[in-house]
Amino acid sequence: MSVRIIIVATLLMVSACSDPADLIIHDANIVDVETGEIQQNKSIEIRDGEIAGIYDQQADLAADETINASGKYVIPGLWDMHVHFRGGDSLAAENKALLDLYVANGVTTVRDAGGDLTTSILNWRKQIQRRELVGPHIYT
Repeated sequence: MSVRIIIVATLLMVSACSDPADLIIHDANIVDVETGEIQQNKSIEIRDGEIAGIYDQQADLAADETINASGKYVIPGLWDMHVHFRGGDSLAAENKALLDLYVANGVTTVRDAGGDLTTSILNWRKQIQRRELVGPHIYT
């Protein structure tokens, strides 16, 4: 690879990262669920809803929003593999009202094990994907 290509690629990477991130979580303790080890005092950079990088606490990062996670722990999102969205149209609103509670409790994905709200569930899933509704990823 020529030096010119490497320089251009490096400049593109630097310019792409010069925009502020959407969110920086500072001073987090990250739990590695495979090894059980805890990486302390890390900064997590979030861009477009995904982790863009994990850095030492002293990293110079800019973001539209920041969260101080001092004394807190970060784990991968949890999955609930057996939920039932059901009750027909009369309970659709009650089921929909539960969606943000999953996320608030760390559950980022659910599997609907069968119910009778299929049309509603598919609509919720689209709204969640478009970020119009807070809720977990739904498999049904």
